[in-house]
Amino acid sequence: MSSATLYGVASLGYLIALIAYSAHFAIQRDRARRIATVVAAAAFLVQTLGLAARWYEAGLHEVAAKQSAEGVVLQGAAYLATLGSHPPWSNLYEIMVFMSWGIVLVFLIADVKLRLRGAGILAIGVALLAFGIASLSLDATVQPLVPALRSYWLHFHVFSASIGYAAGLIGAIASLLYLASAGVNAHKVAFGVQLVMAIAIVLLGRGATLLTTLGYSARLLATAPGGELVAAQAVAPNGHLAPVYGAMPGVGPLLLANLLLAIAALVLHWRAWQVGGGAAQRSARLASIASTALFTTTIALILALDLIGVAGKAAAWSSSQIQPGPPHRFGLASNAWDLGLFLLVWIGGLYSAVQLLMPEALRVRLPEAAVLDRLAHRAVLVAFTFVGVLIVTGAVWAHYAWGRYWGWDPKETGSLVIWFVYAAYLHARITHGLTGAPSAVIAILGFFVVLAGFLGVNLGWFSGGLHSYGAG
Repeated sequence: MSSATLYGVASLGYLIALIAYSAHFAIQRDRARRIATVVAAAAFLVQTLGLAARWYEAGLHEVAAKQSAEGVVLQGAAYLATLGSHPPWSNLYEIMVFMSWGIVLVFLIADVKLRLRGAGILAIGVALLAFGIASLSLDATVQPLVPALRSYWLHFHVFSASIGYAAGLIGAIASLLYLASAGVNAHKVAFGVQLVMAIAIVLLGRGATLLTTLGYSARLLATAPGGELVAAQAVAPNGHLAPVYGAMPGVGPLLLANLLLAIAALVLHWRAWQVGGGAAQRSARLASIASTALFTTTIALILALDLIGVAGKAAAWSSSQIQPGPPHRFGLASNAWDLGLFLLVWIGGLYSAVQLLMPEALRVRLPEAAVLDRLAHRAVLVAFTFVGVLIVTGAVWAHYAWGRYWGWDPKETGSLVIWFVYAAYLHARITHGLTGAPSAVIAILGFFVVLAGFLGVNLGWFSGGLHSYGAG
């Protein structure tokens, strides 16, 4: 059975587990949680088999490539060494799938030990999101390793990244749930959610572009000679081949309206927790719910335009040289990374809305605050350790691949910042006894630093750097 088939079965299992975890959260029947955990564990095993199958498939490509290049027939130990030299996490498609595996692994270990009511919705949901991004927007074709990746350091480096970032995610989820379980002022949480929403809108609206053009741009797709949809490309003014973007109709004005509403909600939530009073709290709740509803509408419009396949007009600089040629349209692969970040922020908005409207009902459905605080601490400790291993193995590998240990590449710098954030979290807890809400905020911040470091290159927030080889 191929890796693609096994991945498909695993993603279906995760979807069923997500539904079961959601049912448990709604009806509070422990049987639903047990079913969800069993299904998630079974899907995890299937995904593990898929990773093994992908490793074997990739190894066969390496064997064929080496035999062709050297004119030899590999046998014995040489054959086995070459077969195992290409792990299933060498490009961005494989890394996203492997990241989802790491998330589920860390969650299942924590769930078995602590019975994490409510956390399964977020953890399995993010794992499914990673699967979806990989399937919709990335090339799943197995290719022989590029020279820079022909190293056994690849095995340790990416494995450390998967476990470290997955543990950081679980720590952030536990910290977010802690804020509700511990009874932290819901307006403070809503303030943070609306701030993140405003920042995400500015980033995904390409900064000043949203304000000056009232437009939201997404990659244009075209039909390749083989019939598959591929990203349209053209030579940019700087002389490099670049994806071609077009404005999605109607999305820009909605995003701008959402930005203004999120800023208004920020102000109202600040006033609600500083001044208090029933009128201020009601106004803040209404603004936050309206903001989340408008954000939902924006995401729904983007999805609708993608699914319909609305035609898009290329930017002027590329219109005469775009390849493949017309017709050009939008699709789910046009903005899968954007949608991933949109959906993460949207989940935070829904969570905040539930906490604002039904704080007690939410609290009784979550684990005890002490359990969540302990889980967050342990998860961040694991994240700190594995991100440290990630940095060390990356530095040694960089010395052999590029002749230097450190070069301030965007992702190198991002991993160092992530490690410092987790170091600050642990230092504050161990040295100064800073627990509870302050440490929870640091853990949540750490997750967004992970997002910035991991997605920054892929979304074009930073220059590509030497790690851009994984974008395919």
